[in-house]
Amino acid sequence: MNDRRFIPSLRLSATLLLVGQLLYIVVTQFHADGPANNHATVFAEYARSGIWTAVHVGQFVAMAILLAGLLALRFALEDSTMVRKNFARSDGLPRPARWRRGQR
Repeated sequence: MNDRRFIPSLRLSATLLLVGQLLYIVVTQFHADGPANNHATVFAEYARSGIWTAVHVGQFVAMAILLAGLLALRFALEDSTMVRKNFARSDGLPRPARWRRGQR
């Protein structure tokens, strides 16, 4: 059995990321489509679509949930030793950025 400490914020992050991505996939299935470079046909398809606005609002909400998951992941990892190792100096730059500046 795994002896790692359970971190609820990681579960929140994973849930938000998964729900956001799945919701985006489902909502996008209802998006009007057509030949990408034939703008007249595509805009006519949008005009015939009665749920065009709802689809785009759904896509926006799905991306907001996904971004909330990324933000939750950032805060979950903020105090971990992995992040502290990557930000070894007080200048706040990760190691690869310091390498580009000629510092090690």
